[in-house]
Amino acid sequence: MTHILAEEAINCAITLAAQHELIKREDRQAWAECFWQVNYESFNEVWKQDLFVPEFKFLPCFAAPERILQICEEIAQNSAESPGWHDSDEVKLLRQIYVTAKKQHQTAQQLAKETAAANAKRWQALGLDWIKTNQSRCGDFAIIAQLMQDVSDSQTDYFGSTCLQTRFLAWSKHGRKLFAEMRKVAETWPETAHLGRGRGVFKVMVLPDPSESYRYAQEWAQPKGPNRFDTLAAAQAEAERFAAEDAQNQQKLATGEIKSFAPNFPFGYEIRGSEAAIEHRENYSMGKGYYLAQESYSGWQIRKCGLRTNLTQIAEALGRQIEAESDRLDVESQTQFQALN
Repeated sequence: MTHILAEEAINCAITLAAQHELIKREDRQAWAECFWQVNYESFNEVWKQDLFVPEFKFLPCFAAPERILQICEEIAQNSAESPGWHDSDEVKLLRQIYVTAKKQHQTAQQLAKETAAANAKRWQALGLDWIKTNQSRCGDFAIIAQLMQDVSDSQTDYFGSTCLQTRFLAWSKHGRKLFAEMRKVAETWPETAHLGRGRGVFKVMVLPDPSESYRYAQEWAQPKGPNRFDTLAAAQAEAERFAAEDAQNQQKLATGEIKSFAPNFPFGYEIRGSEAAIEHRENYSMGKGYYLAQESYSGWQIRKCGLRTNLTQIAEALGRQIEAESDRLDVESQTQFQALN
């Protein structure tokens, strides 16, 4: 739907054009005014308006290549109804800006892939060397944590995830998939502490009117975050807090302090969930095995894998941790040295 563009969008596109000498630096203001004018002409044409075109002041504005690509598409969509747009100098420049941003984006993606491959190779070598020289300290199995990103697409009925990061947590001498062992190890790292002992997934549900013929509990989502708690006590405390607020509002209504009030939860609460909710047992065809996680497709997941079958993955995660720990110790040593001197 055609709308008036944000000045920032035009500024970003013109800034990139000048950076890559698609236009002269001294012409930035003139080109920005042209795009601004065309956008208003298109808007007036679509909505049968006669809006006055306000003054436009160009200000340098920088954005990532992927954002520039979005801006180019937005400018094109909201300028298309301007008379003569498709054969104008503005659309020719916009195409050049798009091509330039596309090349930048592809170059950045390629560089990111090469950097990731180089890092993985370095971490694997570092991890393999540590395993080789510390065989007596290694077990046959390792407990690792993986940060997963949901890449599901409901429109195509595809459900899946991709691993963004793997962290080595601990060695294990046996291959039994014991959740008690994985929970204990999860507590050793702050990012996975929510998967530790005594933790699970609990949700606060609002109960419907008991007079309804079909009773069910509707999930309540917090305005400032997901309705999900690690412990039963935390979920109960939240439910009690809102119940107290409902009681106070009902009292204010009775005394006339407020004229009208519709309680969010007039019929009480119910806590649903359990500690076992984070224990996933998918030991079947196409399943993901045994793992700890609050969500199946996103967030941190903890699992055990064998050194014989997952040597590369374990070595990379171990090497990454060794390198990070080495960098931390170097910083601490330098800080202590500076303090002493």
